[in-house]
Parts: sequence; C-alpha cells; structure tokens
Amino acid sequence: MNTLFEYIKWRGDLSFEQSPLNEVDNLILSKLSYLPFDQALSTDFSQRFILREVGQQVLDQLQDPQGSNELIVLFDQDPLLLEAMVQSRRFGELEVFGFRNHVDPESQKQICGMTIRLAEDLYFVSFRGTDNTFVGWKEDFNMTLQAVVPSQLEAVRYVDELLSQIEGDIYVGGHSKGGNLAIYAGVFVQQNYAQRVLKIFSNDGPGFHSSVLASEKYQQNRHKIYAYIPEESIVGLLFEHDANITIIKSKESMFWQHDPYNWVVEQTQFVHVSQLSRSSRFIDTTIKQWAEGLEPLKQRQTIDVLFEILNATEVTSLSQITEDWFKKARMMIGAYSQYDKETRKMMMELLGSLFSTGRKNLSILRKKNEETIEQENDVQVLETPKK
Repeated sequence: MNTLFEYIKWRGDLSFEQSPLNEVDNLILSKLSYLPFDQALSTDFSQRFILREVGQQVLDQLQDPQGSNELIVLFDQDPLLLEAMVQSRRFGELEVFGFRNHVDPESQKQICGMTIRLAEDLYFVSFRGTDNTFVGWKEDFNMTLQAVVPSQLEAVRYVDELLSQIEGDIYVGGHSKGGNLAIYAGVFVQQNYAQRVLKIFSNDGPGFHSSVLASEKYQQNRHKIYAYIPEESIVGLLFEHDANITIIKSKESMFWQHDPYNWVVEQTQFVHVSQLSRSSRFIDTTIKQWAEGLEPLKQRQTIDVLFEILNATEVTSLSQITEDWFKKARMMIGAYSQYDKETRKMMMELLGSLFSTGRKNLSILRKKNEETIEQENDVQVLETPKK
C-alpha cells in the first residue's frame, strides 16, 4: 500500500504550477511544521529560504550527536519525510518562511506555524499539532471547557499578519490540533482577507465548541473546509464537527491511525472508505456521553488535578516522563496522595463513570454485532439453492 513517501517519488518531479495542490500535498505540507526549524528559519515573513537548503541544514543537525540533543522530533519518520521533500523538485524548490513556535505555560498556549510559497501569489500556511509538552496537552484538554483557547486566537493573528504582508491567496492546513487551528484561523480571519483563503484542510483534527460552529463566520466559510479522518479515528472525532468529512484508509488500527505516515495513498488522493469502523463509533459515543454527564466545574477540577500530578514529576514533556519511569510514577502517586479525601473521591468517581459508560456502550455494540451476524446467516439460508 502506498503512503506519502511513494507519492513523493511518483509526483516529486512536477512543480505546483504543473500539478496543482491536492489532498496528499496538503498532508505533506501540514506535516512540515512538525520539523524543528527553530534555528534554521526566521519568524519574519520577509526572510524567505529555499526548503532544500534549510531542510538539509536541519537534517545535518539531527545527524550531529551534539546538535540533535537540542532538536525535538515528534514523529520518528518526520526526518525521513523532510529528506524526501528536500530531494524532490516539487517540494525542495519551495520557499519557506515565518516559522513561529510559541509555548507559554502561563497562558497555557502551544502553537507552531510556518508558511510555504507554492507558486506566484499562492501560499500554504501549515500549523503543527500538539507537541509533547504538558502545556500543549493541557490546552487540548481546555478545549472541553472553553469555546476558544489561546492558540486559536494566535493562529488568527498569524494569518492576519501574513495576509497583510503578501499579495495573493492562501491555503491553510494542519494535522491533529493543527487542523483545528487551521480551521479556526481560516474561518475567523479578518473579513477583508476572507476571500483570499481558498481552502482549509484538517487532517484528523478535533472539532469545536458548539458555539463556534453556530457562529455566522463559521457558517459563511464552512464550504471551504476539507476534513480527513481515518476509519478508526479517535482524535478527529473529539468535540463537535460541522464540515465535509472524508473518511480514509490507514495501514494500522485504532490510535495508530492518527499517525499520517500510515494513511494509504492512491496517486493524488487518499484511499477513501464509506464509513467509520464500529470501534471508532463506540469510542466516540462513550467519550461524548461521559463528558456530557460531567459538570463544568468537575471537568475543570479534574484537568487541573491531572496536570498538577504530572507537574509533580518536575519535567515539562511527555517524553521525559518515560525516563526513569518508576521514579516518576512514585512522584505522581505521592502527589495524588497529598490531595484531600474529597478530591481523591471525585477523581475515582469520574474514572468509574467513564468505565461504566464504556461497559454500557460495549454491551450495545455486542448486541448489534450479534443481530448483524444473525441477519447475514438468514440471508445465506435464503440464498442457498434447494436441491
């Protein structure tokens, strides 16, 4: 089964003038912002660089034992994708600029974006998804409580500033939370720039608070949104959605389908499937029913307690948690034990309600499976020719 890498080998000799942007290009460019360009690119929109040159610079840094310690790679195959892009004409000759990576623990904001020039007066804005910092993950959890989070507002400011300094039109895209930021920025851009946003791409990105979807600006720009989720999506079904969603095939199952390197490609598009898997629908229903039953105050308290326990480990990212895991686990257990009886009881009750909701939905799913098998057996009996 073909993936992004086979696509680059096949289409990599053609420029975007010769072969316009397609849904596979969208994912590749959305993944580009995951690469650690912090030292290679400027935050300034006027200082542009050729991807082949700065990309090779990043690859050299990653291969340097000393330099690689300062660079964080979120997906193991990200450097391989960058290498393939650098070696191709289609991507290697593109101009890249405006790389801005901002993590602010105080405001609980994590955002990273960059811009790629595809052709004359045509650009692609790429937003990174959640990194491995606690700040980024807590902001994701805050989406369950807040209609708007700081990174979404920052994404709008990024696009507004870009459009004030360039001529031409843009696409906006991202993977995971980056897809959420792309939609928010593309929809809520300043009104005088709105017509210059051609398409908005979300690749397995979470949805929004219902008030965002009901807003006039969202409904006015809804037709520009192209959302892609794998058939066993989990992340891409979080929160509420109101967009044209295309379900696609992945080589892997369950959470590993969130990894875009597992998405199956056929020429200039993903391999589309007709519906979500039953397991995906089960998880989606369970999480949403559980969340709907929680009081907002308890949701806020739960999120705060969870991240206070994680912060007790004195590290700042999920990857650091795995280092000396047993020591970190003892520190988290110790932090949990310091909470009063009522707080500990609340946490256990919330976990209990989640498992209870899951058992209920699993029972319903099993019953539906049994009914489907019975119906299929009945059809086979009817179709069996009489001797």
